[in-house]
Order: sequence, then C-alpha cells, then structure tokens
Amino acid sequence: EGVDVVGSLAPKYEAEVKSQIPGLIINVYVTEWVRVSKNDPLARIDLSETGALVNKAGASVESAKAGYLQAQVAARRAEREKARMQKLREFGLATQQNYDDADSEAAAANAGAEAARAQISVSEGELRSLQARLSKGMILSPMDGIVSLRDVNVGDLASDTGAAKTLFKIVDNGIL
Repeated sequence: EGVDVVGSLAPKYEAEVKSQIPGLIINVYVTEWVRVSKNDPLARIDLSETGALVNKAGASVESAKAGYLQAQVAARRAEREKARMQKLREFGLATQQNYDDADSEAAAANAGAEAARAQISVSEGELRSLQARLSKGMILSPMDGIVSLRDVNVGDLASDTGAAKTLFKIVDNGIL
C-alpha cells in the first residue's frame, strides 16, 4: 500500500553565485541545465581598466626597486664619506663639525634607503590588491553540480556582492 502526498523536491546542496565586484558581463560560458565542476568558469566581467592599473602598479614596483637601489648607493657613499671624515679627524685634518655633518648625511641616506624599501612594500601590496581584483573578474562555480538558474546575459551589469542579484544557481541533485 502507499500514501499519496504532494510536495516539492529540493536539492540538499545548492549555491547562489553572485559577483564579488561590479562590472559589465562580457562572456557567459554556461546555460541552464548543464553540469559544471568546481572552479569551472561561468561568466567573465570586463576588467580591462583594472588590467591597465595592474600594469601601472607593476611599473610602480619596478620604479620603487630602482629607487631603493639608488638610495642604497647613496647610503654606501655617505658611509664611506663618514669613515673618511673619521680618519681625517683622527689626524687633525677635519673638524668635529665636518665629522658631524658626514654622520648626519650618512644617517639621512640610510633613512632614505629604508623609506625606499618601504615604498617597495607599499607598491607590491597595491599590485597584489589589484591582481586579486582582476582575478575576481572570472565568475567560477563554487561546487560540482548543475546550473539550475542563469539570470545573466552578455552586456548585463553585475553589481558587487552586497547588493548583487543572483547570477547563477548551482544545485547538486545527488541528494534531494
């Protein structure tokens, strides 16, 4: 015998996929009811502007590295001048003022080298941040499953996660 019931089947696991960043959708790679694997591309957002910023940040890192090398050379030169003044002072050929000036110049040059090294870290951090943003331009499947909803087309404007509409819904209908 059996019991007739009316109901709906729902998947145990499902994911609503939204965009992490705003932008114009330039490619959609899947349609509804196709099987996808985890990390398969679903759509791509145009981030050509961010790509240009990544290139600019990369150049900024290289420029900061060159500035650091120049600052190191200046610091070594100032240290040599300080050592020379120390020897001249020992022989009475330089005044304490000359030595103090060389010492101050060496300290300033070393501080400049440290500032240049810090600028490298700042530039590299900005580059990593932009690269992370660039990687978010590809919308990937968060799980294995089937695309049960595709609510995006080429030319649509995706908004960021906070106010974003669901672009795709991925379901795993292995367990209902």
